[in-house]
Order: sequence, then structure tokens, then C-alpha cells
Amino acid sequence: MQIRHLSIQYFRGIAHLQWTPSNSTVCLIGPNDSRKSTILSAIEFALSPRWNLQFFDTDFYKADTSRPITIIVTVGQLPERLLALNRFGGHLRGWRPGLGLIDEPNDGDEEVLSIRLQVDESLEPKWDVINDRNPDGETISARDREKLGVNQLGSYVERDLTWSRGSALARFTVDLDNLPAILARMNRTARQTLSEVTLTELEDAVKKVESLAGEFGVRAESGLKVAIDAQVSGLNAGGLALHDGDVPSRQMGLGTRRLLTAAIQKSTTVTGAILLVDEIEHGLEPHRLRQMIRLIRATNGDKHVPHLAQTIMTTHSTTAICELKANELCVVRTSAGETTVQSITHRLQGLVRAVPEAFLARKVIVCEGKTEVGLLRALDIKWAQSNEGMGLAYYGVALIEGGGRNNAPEKAIDLATLGYKVLLFADSDAKINPSREEVESVGAKVVQWSDNCHTEARICLDIPWGTIQLLLDLIMEVDTEQDISEQTTTDILAGYIGCNSTLIKSNSLNEWAKNNITQDQIRSGIGAACNKKKWFKNTSLGEKVGELVIEVFANIPETDLHKKLTEIHQWTTTN
Repeated sequence: MQIRHLSIQYFRGIAHLQWTPSNSTVCLIGPNDSRKSTILSAIEFALSPRWNLQFFDTDFYKADTSRPITIIVTVGQLPERLLALNRFGGHLRGWRPGLGLIDEPNDGDEEVLSIRLQVDESLEPKWDVINDRNPDGETISARDREKLGVNQLGSYVERDLTWSRGSALARFTVDLDNLPAILARMNRTARQTLSEVTLTELEDAVKKVESLAGEFGVRAESGLKVAIDAQVSGLNAGGLALHDGDVPSRQMGLGTRRLLTAAIQKSTTVTGAILLVDEIEHGLEPHRLRQMIRLIRATNGDKHVPHLAQTIMTTHSTTAICELKANELCVVRTSAGETTVQSITHRLQGLVRAVPEAFLARKVIVCEGKTEVGLLRALDIKWAQSNEGMGLAYYGVALIEGGGRNNAPEKAIDLATLGYKVLLFADSDAKINPSREEVESVGAKVVQWSDNCHTEARICLDIPWGTIQLLLDLIMEVDTEQDISEQTTTDILAGYIGCNSTLIKSNSLNEWAKNNITQDQIRSGIGAACNKKKWFKNTSLGEKVGELVIEVFANIPETDLHKKLTEIHQWTTTN
């Protein structure tokens, strides 16, 4: 089964949403409060096999119960038993790629059902199969919804590792209809130890679970078995749980519990199911997270995994983003209750791999190169220290390296097109490509230095004269930090400043001045050498230079350096 279209009205923080998933594996990303988890909850509730779902006033948009919650999920690749005329065959609609939903299916259209969950002020949920021909709908029971095979893997997975009705283990057990008889037999023999009771059906299921768990990197220390959890009151399905030796599953680590549940849910049905996973990284180390994604994604390369027809997950993890393809990622945004889900095109695959953190931020500053990154990192530390610790991260701003004047503008445009607020921070000594006008046309802000200069020159021209000596001391350390072919730092500086190497070796501005080397020569020469030889791109030197510049930042208010950095700071703190 696959979701072809989702419509949400007045559910929690979503007033309106229309979304057509375009892939069998979907990962929803976006800033906090963009309603990613709400989308998963809406799908789960609308297709839930539970008949006793509880709703509260707070589940309504702005807690306004006068506007009913309406969630409509249109699903395809349906189980055959739901297509029969005595079930919902007469309510089928058509789905055609590129055209969308057609109320009466034609030849070549995929047959789909639109399932509506509606909750009014009575707080009583009502599930119907609807179409334009019958807008009032036909009631779909919990038992029929169970055949849709929708599983939710959340943070609290203890229940799914017991034989409670509707749990992952209960669905996994062969011949679920026999479960009441098994429990009755267990109750009749309650005076005996569980080891003396024959529970072949459950033991067979446990063996299969143990095998599946190995695929997910879960190894039981003492071997998995079925046993009664002594801390669960009553001898019922909820008290019957997986154990690792004598340790009940609820005492396993969160990551292990989630992996076990995922292993079970992956094999819940051979006809295809939908798996919903909120915050997939929760409780998992990076290597286990990668393994989990590989095993639960609905497609593996170009091969379809038959056990899962569709996987929809959310994440705040750069590891998860890097493991997925660009076209499996969707950016979720909500403004005044209007929620949008926008797919990322495969064309942005390089950006996804290079700067995954950018896709998790509210705002992105795209820096032309490492020099600009180092400068803003130092500035961020200073801002945070003077603003009660509230730096770029507090305002949801990600800082990324753009890869030069011909790459950074493209990244800025791509991110702005996806709805991110973007600032491009670039040199002005050469034209950027795409142009400044093109970048600004998609709503991104561009900050460049005045007077056609690069960042190294701007720093050397604008910092106080007394700080130039400190900068020079840092630069002279480059000899010991990186290879500069056959030229020494002294020779390079001598060439750009216009004097002999012997004078440079004195490393004293006073000595240089005595030999008629002007301040303008020194400033422009040092800046040109640093830019040409990319010294500030040296991580260690770049950080030190950034710290030095920020140390004197407050004392240079009339300079272009101060004005442009202040402009960037103001952009980060505004909505």
C-alpha cells in the first residue's frame, strides 16, 4: 500500500495541508514546530486499526472545536480483500501520475480509496471511505483498517514488544486468531512455571524475531524468549513479552527496542505495509542509524523491498540525511497554520551530501569560502558571549561553506527556492556567478564588501594599525603549519609588500616604517599575499585571525568590515 495524497484540516498545528508523496521512501525534514510529527500522527490516526482512539480539545487547530478535524488519506496498492464489491469495490477512485485524483477510475488508472477521519466537538472519531459520488461515505471498520498494514514506530515501543492486541508482535505471530486461545491455555496453567507450558506458536515467532533482529545489528546476550513480565499486573497479552534471557524487553536500551520493533514491523506482511517512524535517529548511534535506514526504506537502490510498500519518517539528524537520496527528502514548513511539503530534487544531491546541516536550519548563511566561515564562527562566539549565550544556533542559523564564487551563489539559490531564508556572504573583487541580481531575485540576501575587494584585503584595510602587528605575528607562523612549496612566508610577503626579505624577517612594523614602507603598502601587501596564498583557509590560522578581528570589532565602527558584519548579525536576529 502507498499513500497517494494526504489532506489535513484543523488538526493540531495544521489548519490546511495538501500533499502528494512522490516516493516510496520519504523523510520529512525542517525546523522544529514545522509540523513533521503532526503529519505522521494524522496518517496514523486516519489509517489506525484502533477503534478507541481518544481525542481532546487540544487536538483541534488552536483548540477551536467548532471546526472539525478532517484528515483524508488516499491510498493505492490496496489489499485485494478491500477491493471486493462487498467491501469497498464500489467506492474506488482512480489515480493517474501527473493528473492526480479522478473520481471514477478509467482503464490504466490505479485503483485507490480515500479514507476520511472526521472528529467534531463530540470528540468521537468517525472513519469513512468517501468519493465525490458518495460524499457522506461508507464506514470502514477497525478490522478493515487493520488490513491496510500501517505501523508507527515511535519513542515508546514497549507495547510493540508484548503480545498486546494490535502490537507489532501480535501482528507478527502466525495465526493471530489463535492468540485468545493461547492466553486462555496460559491462564489455566498459571500455577505451573511458564517453561512447562507449551506455547509453540509464540516460540516460533520469537525464533523468527531473533533472526530478523540480527539483520538490524541486535544481538541478544542470552537469547530471546517469551516470558511473563513480572511487573505487569494481570496475566494477559500485555504481560506476555519478549525477554533477553530473564531481562524483559522494556529494560533494554531504547535504540535496541526500536531496532527490534522495526525488525518485526518490516516483516509484518508480505503484501506491503506503510511504516511511520518519528525521529528515526532517537536512541541510535550513527552506525546503527545507517543500518536501520537501509533496512526499513521501501526501496534499496532500484530494487523494491516487498515487505514495506512505503516508509515515511522524520529526522533532525545529518547522518540520516546523508544516508538518503535527495529526492527522498521533503522540506516541511508551516506559517499561520498553512503547511507545505516540498520535495527536494535529485539535482541537489551534492548539496545534501556536502552540507546536510543546512537542511535542518531555519536560516542559512552561505559563505563563499573557508575564510568567511572562519570569520563568522569567531563572530558567532563573540555575539553569544555578549547575548546570554544566544548565537547563531539560538536563531536557527546554519553556517556553510559555499565552495567558491561559482558554487556558493547556486547553493544560495537552491536553498532559497526550497523556502529557506538565505544570506550569501561573498567577496566583491570578482563577479559572482550566478549574479547578485539572480540570487536576490529568489528572495535571498547578499552581503559583499564595498570597493571591490576580497575578505583578506578588507580585514587588513580596516583593522586598527596596532592590530596589524598581531596579525603579522600570526601569519609568520604559517611556515610551520603548512607547505608553501619552495617559497617561505618571508619571501612571499616581501614580494607583495615591495621590499627585501631581510627587512621582512625583522617582523617589526617599526623597522619597516624606518625603511619608508608605508601603512598602505603594508596593509594592501599583507592582504594580497593572504588572499593569493589562501593562508586564512588554513583552519588553525583562520580561526586565530577571526578571533583577532572580533577582538577589535567594537573599536572599528566606521569601517566597511564593521558595517557588513553588523548587517549579517542583524539579519540573523530578525524573523
